[in-house]
Amino acid sequence: QPPPTHLPPTPLQCCRLDQPEMAEAPAPYCYEGSSHPSKGIDLQPSSAYAEALQDRLNKVRAEVELQAVTAQRLSREVDDARTEAEANFKELSQLRSRWADEQPQREALLRETGEAERRLAE
Repeated sequence: QPPPTHLPPTPLQCCRLDQPEMAEAPAPYCYEGSSHPSKGIDLQPSSAYAEALQDRLNKVRAEVELQAVTAQRLSREVDDARTEAEANFKELSQLRSRWADEQPQREALLRETGEAERRLAE
């Protein structure tokens, strides 16, 4: 006898929980609360199991969505921090440049002050 071409779906295949992207799509082999046509058995216990799995999947999806929102917020905060750091770096570079440019004036002022102190001391 040749092997069957269509095997009955497993509970995961039945409820498409093995394919998260398909979980919301109608499942042709999901017979909650009725008899499975290929085995002639009542799936009520596995239906409760499938509901529990679906509930868990929904909770995981909600957690993933929350984590995605948190990740987006953190990403924006990192971008803002980088922008602020770049602005601070630019300002610091300008201050260092101005400090270096004014160095000769400070040295001249120190020389003049030193000379004035010597004259006062004499």
